Amino acid sequence: MQQSSVYTDSLRLEEWHLYGSSRIGIYQTNKAMAQRTVRIENGITTQVSNTHIEQLSLSRFYTERGAKRYELTNHLGNVLTVVTDKKLPVCSGTSVSYYIADVVSATDYSPFGAPLAGRTWQGAEYRYGFNTQERDDELKGSGNSLDFGERIYDPRLGRFLSIDPLTNKFPMLSPCQFAGNSPILNIDIDGLEPLSANEIIKKFSDGKTAIGYKMTVHVDQPGTGGDRDSYEISLDGVDVGHTFITLEKINDDGTITKQTFGWYPSAELNPMGGEIQSKGVIMNDEGHQYDASKTFNLTEEQFNKTLDYVKQQDGKDYNLDTYNCTDFGQGCSNAGGNKLPDTQGSWPGGAGSNPGDLGEDLKKTNTGTSGGSGGSSGDKQKKVGS
Repeated sequence: MQQSSVYTDSLRLEEWHLYGSSRIGIYQTNKAMAQRTVRIENGITTQVSNTHIEQLSLSRFYTERGAKRYELTNHLGNVLTVVTDKKLPVCSGTSVSYYIADVVSATDYSPFGAPLAGRTWQGAEYRYGFNTQERDDELKGSGNSLDFGERIYDPRLGRFLSIDPLTNKFPMLSPCQFAGNSPILNIDIDGLEPLSANEIIKKFSDGKTAIGYKMTVHVDQPGTGGDRDSYEISLDGVDVGHTFITLEKINDDGTITKQTFGWYPSAELNPMGGEIQSKGVIMNDEGHQYDASKTFNLTEEQFNKTLDYVKQQDGKDYNLDTYNCTDFGQGCSNAGGNKLPDTQGSWPGGAGSNPGDLGEDLKKTNTGTSGGSGGSSGDKQKKVGS
């Protein structure tokens, strides 16, 4: 007696992340791309059909409305509002008076990231929120658990639920703390650690053949940018800006290997109290906003000299007056054969290289660009404007 069963499975593309210099939203495609039907008879599998159902086209991507979700974020990367690419008409009689945004969700957060009761609205589910991190709502409810990649974070407690695996390197910090307990000023990169020079070098040793190299110097100027101020004071604290760099290796297979990083103190500094120096650490600055930048094409030799310079900084001290984030950026650029303008700023208790000046100088050059997302100075966290 023959026994047979027919099975059908399909390949679906549920979503497609939208990127500029960082993630800006999601295209909720929710489309079946292919379908296959097989028959299993007496232990033998036979393919009945293999159907290509749909192919995503640029024309459909450009013309379809309502499926794209765009994130409106603040300086910490918190997703405050999500809107679609569809505008809603408001009519007066038979004519359209104006249009309003199609809002998917809106959220206000406590300082440590818990959604505020009465100030949160969701018309549809969107899974990214505080610090741009992915929400895990299955266990504790909406917005009460966030996946930072390396650790899980509870915004109601303001604590990670496991200790930092590198806590022995940071005795000045609690092993479960978040953002140095300054969540309005800082964000936590991934719940883990700073970068080491060896990790950066290892990333570029990926076995792929390079056809080109680039370095970009980014400058986040103090406050809103646009001037040569050494610092700006606001309700969020003192913002001194930040200089950081991106290295890129363009590969012959069409991919790009890159790393964005900057130079930070490992402890909080206070020049008014004479605290201007601590051990320096290299931090991942991916996604950090900037006001000006300049990109240089490098030879392989220049690229390797830049990596050598970064490696030489291991174990060195961060000093606000003599070797801060801007000095580090200038040193990397100089090592790659591209001298940046000298900068000088002063602040209460000291003076040194200044992101405000450097940003204005880069804007004046033909190859400088303004605005984008690519970090600031800080401790174990990536500081936004400090």
